[in-house]
Amino acid sequence: MATGTLKHRLVGHRGGQYYGVLSVAFSPDGKTLASSGNETLRLWDVATSTEKYILQGHLSGSNSVAFSPDGKTLATSGGSDSTIRLWDVTTGTQKHILQLQWDDYVHSVAFSPDGKTLASVVNGTIRLWDVATSTEKYILQSGSNSVAFSPDGKTLATSSWGNFSWQATIHLWDVATGTQKHRLEWYGDGDDSVESVAFSPDGNTLAIGGGRGVRLWDIP
Repeated sequence: MATGTLKHRLVGHRGGQYYGVLSVAFSPDGKTLASSGNETLRLWDVATSTEKYILQGHLSGSNSVAFSPDGKTLATSGGSDSTIRLWDVTTGTQKHILQLQWDDYVHSVAFSPDGKTLASVVNGTIRLWDVATSTEKYILQSGSNSVAFSPDGKTLATSSWGNFSWQATIHLWDVATGTQKHRLEWYGDGDDSVESVAFSPDGNTLAIGGGRGVRLWDIP
């Protein structure tokens, strides 16, 4: 029976404003948890609440983590070292480094449902990568801070926060070609920012969270 009580506390990260945990993600099978912060990046065994690996590579930790759909690869974004790194979850070793320009800040990463494409938010632009070859496929200009793949992996939703005209925009992109399919736009006020996007399981509805709550849109 669920009790709503604390089950475990995973001890390893230093706490505080500068060393806290910024991102957590479960592996698809639920057996491994990844946690990242400004200092370290760690993998945990969920059943035993013990640390499996400390992943060394980013200069100052990682601010976003994402497991591939098969659970074999972990993608991590290093904000200050301008890299995206792919790790072997079984061994805790680094597989590939996706290198950007020295002043590129990587905010977040997300795998496509088939695991073949990785989306990253870099300085407000969206970059799509071919996971097998570790090469960049497209740069999508959208001034974005969040991304989400549709369940079938064919569409990528990216958000643009309101500009001086208080216009907020969601861009829907064709993943295969890197071209824009649709734009969802509305005018709000100065607080009507867009912070996150998520598709419904059937792919027909897009949820948008921001400064004025949650909006639900029918996908064209």
